[in-house]
Amino acid sequence: MRVLRDVLLGLACAALGVGLWLEMVESTGALEVWDHSAFWTMAVPIMVVGSLIAGTIGPESPWVWGSVMVAAQMVALLGRAIPEQGENDPSLLPVGLLFVAVIAVPCIAAGYLGSWLRRRGGSDDDDVSVDDVPSEPPTAD
Repeated sequence: MRVLRDVLLGLACAALGVGLWLEMVESTGALEVWDHSAFWTMAVPIMVVGSLIAGTIGPESPWVWGSVMVAAQMVALLGRAIPEQGENDPSLLPVGLLFVAVIAVPCIAAGYLGSWLRRRGGSDDDDVSVDDVPSEPPTAD
């Protein structure tokens, strides 16, 4: 059950990352949306909150969720940049990877915060059933 949850959570994080990137491309008109302030003021905070939520849902590997989200954005960038090779300079790829690393840091940190909140807030068991609840309150001896 946990594997299915992690796969679905990873797909959701990738979809959020790609969706935000493509929305920023459409709304700003820039292929590399990190050049536009809307990316930093709208998309990055949404990714941080998404990573926080993903960290609470999948606390076992909190670094994965922000990493997947940001890596998916790089795939979206390359997917749009490759067909337009005449307009792009491939020597800027290392700079793009640096931006990806910078963007990933707060997302990964938010995933760890979400994981910490989940673990601090209660049971780490995914399968809590009625049988786990005591039938009688504890008595003072």
